Amino acid sequence: MPTRAVALACVVVLCAVVAPAAQASVLINAPTPLTKRCGDVIKTGVWHRDDGVERGRKVSISIRTLTGKTVWSRRVTARDTWRYFTYRPRCGRRYVVRYVVEGGVDESRVRIRA
Repeated sequence: MPTRAVALACVVVLCAVVAPAAQASVLINAPTPLTKRCGDVIKTGVWHRDDGVERGRKVSISIRTLTGKTVWSRRVTARDTWRYFTYRPRCGRRYVVRYVVEGGVDESRVRIRA
């Protein structure tokens, strides 16, 4: 009987580990490098992994100043090919690139050299 209990516990743990991965069907392109030269663009992007899940493809992308002012934003639907968007920032500033998807929020701070 202990063998059944161990097997059942393994199945429960395996389901708990595998189930959340199925929800991550939208991938984002975080800006790199996080410190850019003056004149470089901030490149953002989204992609929908075709895993049979149709929900959660809406993505809000915004670029904000450190004080919270939105200087650029897009509401997009992720597709099965990468979609990229660019923003040409002002030199000597710092920005926050923010992605809002069904699974949560992702933020990256980007510094533009003077």
